[in-house]
Amino acid sequence: MTSRIDAFAAHSISDSEAARAEAEAAHYAESRKRAARVVAACASDITEFRILADMLGIDRADIVAARQIPHVRPRNRRAA
Repeated sequence: MTSRIDAFAAHSISDSEAARAEAEAAHYAESRKRAARVVAACASDITEFRILADMLGIDRADIVAARQIPHVRPRNRRAA
């Protein structure tokens, strides 16, 4: 007799479902990195940063990943 867990483990997900899950995970990881950068820019001190990051569920791995994103300054636009 098979249990529910055994029956579930025997079911494999399709390639398209796996690709969708990977894309979704990458999207959420990118969102967490951007959120960490915004919180860091808006927080007045480290205590406020930690409180806000904790509220948003941003963990240490997200903060480390956000620090590795190169900062790109916006170009100065000249009036034509």
